[in-house]
Amino acid sequence: MTLVSEPTLITETTAAEAVAAALGAITAATTSADLRAARAEFTGEASTLARMNASLKDVPNDQKAALGKLVGQARGRVNAAIAERESELVAAEEAARLADEAVDVTAVATRW
Repeated sequence: MTLVSEPTLITETTAAEAVAAALGAITAATTSADLRAARAEFTGEASTLARMNASLKDVPNDQKAALGKLVGQARGRVNAAIAERESELVAAEEAARLADEAVDVTAVATRW
């Protein structure tokens, strides 16, 4: 069964709203798993930005360049935010993992 999605109207407002929603979810992600879910929701095939990109084929030729640039910039902002947040989360998770695995070599041994 193939799902047919509605074409998405491409305007500065709809692009800005899609970016704002994505940036909010990306900022709220506290784990890599949360970020993967946000990535799938906001950059996946069913996302608003992907539907806008797919709708470009139906745009009149004289508007394609401007609207294509608008969609491309919106997708670029979301992807850049995801990459930045991913590096932050990976570093934080790695630091937490190393802290959990730390061994105090000055502690008194529990076994002889």
